[in-house]
Amino acid sequence: MKIEKMTEWSWRIPREGPMRTDGVVFADEALLKSVREDQSLQQVANVACLPGIVGYSLGMPSKRGSSRPAAWATTSTAASGSS
Repeated sequence: MKIEKMTEWSWRIPREGPMRTDGVVFADEALLKSVREDQSLQQVANVACLPGIVGYSLGMPSKRGSSRPAAWATTSTAASGSS
């Protein structure tokens, strides 16, 4: 999966295929290396394919009292459906 560095702490997954928007992941280089080995980045890309998404699909670590992320949170902003 293609990923581009935006800042020291953010990375962009460029829109491709069925993605309706870019994905943005918040992580340092060490964490990014770790999540490349699981499905976290694919999950961010999958959310970017959802109908009604507005803005970016966002991925960020969720810590539970340890130095390693316990989960990976993915979120998006959806259109309200009203005009």
